[in-house]
Amino acid sequence: MGSQDLKDFKITGVVAAPFTPFDSDGELALEKIDPYIEHLLANGVKNVYICGTTGEGPSLTIDERKKVAEKWVKAADGRFKAIIVQVGSGNLKEVEELARHSEAIGADAISTIPTIFFKPANPKVIAEFLQKVSNAAPTIPLYYYHNPNMTGVNFSLESILNLCTNIKTLRGSKFTSENLYDLSRCILLSSDKYNLLYAVDEQILPSLTLGVKGGVGSTYNYLGKVVNRLLKAFDDGNIELARKEQNFMNEVIAVLKKYGGNVAVNKTIANITGLDLGPPRHPLVEPSDEDKEKIKKELEAIDYFNKI
Repeated sequence: MGSQDLKDFKITGVVAAPFTPFDSDGELALEKIDPYIEHLLANGVKNVYICGTTGEGPSLTIDERKKVAEKWVKAADGRFKAIIVQVGSGNLKEVEELARHSEAIGADAISTIPTIFFKPANPKVIAEFLQKVSNAAPTIPLYYYHNPNMTGVNFSLESILNLCTNIKTLRGSKFTSENLYDLSRCILLSSDKYNLLYAVDEQILPSLTLGVKGGVGSTYNYLGKVVNRLLKAFDDGNIELARKEQNFMNEVIAVLKKYGGNVAVNKTIANITGLDLGPPRHPLVEPSDEDKEKIKKELEAIDYFNKI
């Protein structure tokens, strides 16, 4: 990818953050990715963000993460607009290794969290880190994964991006924060340079009013049609319909949060919906059979299976 292509690279619309399929023993079940891809495409999902939080990237070995990325790229066979690989890890060397691997296998973009045990002391350190990741994979677009609640790295994205103007491959950020002020500042100051993907599913509609053009979501694995309807309604100026779709999404998310709101519960809802993704990997623990039945009944009560 040339420098001009990097400059023009932009992701819009729905980006699902897929779960990583496991078998009953917690081992990778890569064969489940083929029908998973068909499901996402059939539900209007045109982009995926793999090995992130929803994909349990931190619970995978480096070798497993490479195998998952290779499988998605090969099985998708160019049918997604973008496959983004989350390459963040606990140390820079592994991040660089995974970045180089993603570039080599033909992924469309990479994304990384900062290191989260030895945390960066200030935004300048994050900018230096991102430059090193960019140097490791200089021909592939890079997105900073801004997720302060999970990482504990609480600097504003605005303060980070202001120090990244010389990183040629940095194309934007996956913004996983409820801080819409910070988001609005980033859009105001740098929307001409950076592609900001909003990643709080329950607030996708408010983010659109600020100028966001695409979003990454874990619930988009099973609410792909719903969020596509929301985006279209907003683009058409039908705010009432967009609000109706957001409210339905939030009813589903309320059920998710009631039973823990974590990846394990989210994966359970995906499986209840009809996907075959297996359990999460320890230390995440899937709900009991009793709670699974309760979740299903609560989804039925909001007419979930008809509305999706």
